Amino acid sequence: MRLKTMKKLILLLLIITMTSLVSATNVEIILDSSFSMSFDLNKIPKIDTVKNIASEFINSLPDETNIAIRTIEGPCESNLKMTMQKKDDEKAKTIINSLEPQGNTALVKSIVQAANDFKNNSETNYLIVLSDGAETCGGSIEEAIALLSGKNIIVNTIGFSIDEKGEYQLQKIARETGGNYYDAKDAAELELIFEKLKDIIIGVAPGSSMETAPLIVPGFYGFERTEPLPETYYKFHAKPGDLINIRAEIKERSSRKTIYLYLLNENGEELRREHASFDALFPQAIMKYPIMREQDFYIYIPSEYVLDMLLELKIESIGDTDTNIDAPNKFEDAILVQPILYGKNYLYSASYSSKDEIDFFKIKVQPGVPLNIKATPSETGQLRITIYDRDRVKLKEKTTANDGAIVRLTQNFTYQGDAYIRIYHFASNSISYAIDFSADENMDCEYITCRSWQTCQEGKCVDLEYTEEKGVVGGTNNNEKGEKTNNKLTSLNESSNLLLIISGGVALLLIIIIILIIVLVNKKKPTQTTTQADMHSPPTQQQTTQSINQPQTGPPKYQSNPETKKEPEEL
Repeated sequence: MRLKTMKKLILLLLIITMTSLVSATNVEIILDSSFSMSFDLNKIPKIDTVKNIASEFINSLPDETNIAIRTIEGPCESNLKMTMQKKDDEKAKTIINSLEPQGNTALVKSIVQAANDFKNNSETNYLIVLSDGAETCGGSIEEAIALLSGKNIIVNTIGFSIDEKGEYQLQKIARETGGNYYDAKDAAELELIFEKLKDIIIGVAPGSSMETAPLIVPGFYGFERTEPLPETYYKFHAKPGDLINIRAEIKERSSRKTIYLYLLNENGEELRREHASFDALFPQAIMKYPIMREQDFYIYIPSEYVLDMLLELKIESIGDTDTNIDAPNKFEDAILVQPILYGKNYLYSASYSSKDEIDFFKIKVQPGVPLNIKATPSETGQLRITIYDRDRVKLKEKTTANDGAIVRLTQNFTYQGDAYIRIYHFASNSISYAIDFSADENMDCEYITCRSWQTCQEGKCVDLEYTEEKGVVGGTNNNEKGEKTNNKLTSLNESSNLLLIISGGVALLLIIIIILIIVLVNKKKPTQTTTQADMHSPPTQQQTTQSINQPQTGPPKYQSNPETKKEPEEL
């Protein structure tokens, strides 16, 4: 009996060990329940809108999802209302419906404490932060960002009818932790945002063709395959001035040496391809592509070799766009090109009528900083680019070699001031083109437009900081932070892989211990079995003879009566 119980315990231990290796998705929601959430929005208290939509969101997640709920409330307090556990829709709804708006907004405190709420060795951790205002308890946004940067947590923030300062803070948190910021001005927009987050968390099954490709929004999409499929398609929408960032990370290795990632236009034509080598420690394909014309685009991955992968889509604005009005055709009216800074690249995109064959642009230049121009026409167009100095003297000119060919020019200047670029096109109808103006990192930010969260200080783009007295003001240089943000996904996945390795090692150790226990038990088993067999097996001829010749001096050892004989216990 003891042996049977031990076997059951060993089996239970083995099941627990293997179950611990199955990673679940962890989702924690931080809900702002400060006093301002009691204010009406479209005649309904904001907190009531959040209660309904947040409860529906949790209800829509898979049953195996782990859920935690934390609130911002009271005099600068943050309370964990529901610890990380397998989701219980009724329990979550009861907790959310019990919220009463009060107190201040301890945004930073809530995020810092939430970082420690994720205790499971899960491969995927999501933190969703919803607030209608900024930090009001003296917390440092940088502290929260620094703490989250070392965690395997994807942070998505939602501003619900939020003020300028709060929007800035939530944008910064999401941007520097690898997540997205969403702005909801009313209940309808908030509901759509939670629908997007649900798709990101659950994952959207890809289509097997362009016709069946699901429309996705920027975010993370993970999917697993129980069997290979020949085609994998996703669809997204982008417009001129957008820069597309696509990253595909292969989690499950195969016999294939390389996996390809394709970007297709609405006609199925290949725009760009990248590849990931399985020889790499973390095989991933990364693609960046500037958009010249508004349309639907498709991500295509030949997935017959891939069973498990993570896809990330990011879309950011990188330049001025003018798709409805022709650029001026005179020097005097030239458009000053001051695009948003993106690394070292400046992008301008436009389209124009065949009746207006000339466009003029103006750009600021400085000595010692060469100006590089790259012009990309549409597939049926050709361009001629001419560079003029401030006195409108022609410096250099070049024409495309054929339809759709890229034109590249580089020009140095000996003065600081204006330069002109003239674009002349050859086409029988309207075409579109993109110009990429680039200079080295010594370019003074006086001649460019920094990003919305940056300002120009001493010739460099630096992060904005928010103060109560002045609102958004200048801050510190963002070069190191930008590099950290770009590498966030890699660090997240390195942490995830490290967790899996540690979990695998612990599981292997437990399995070895289980095997040793079984071996030790089996060593004792033959002795016990022989004894019981002697007790219940019929006597041999020799034993029978001895029993006849020798008188019995006590009660018989064995019962030979079939009616009273007990069956041996089943092992």
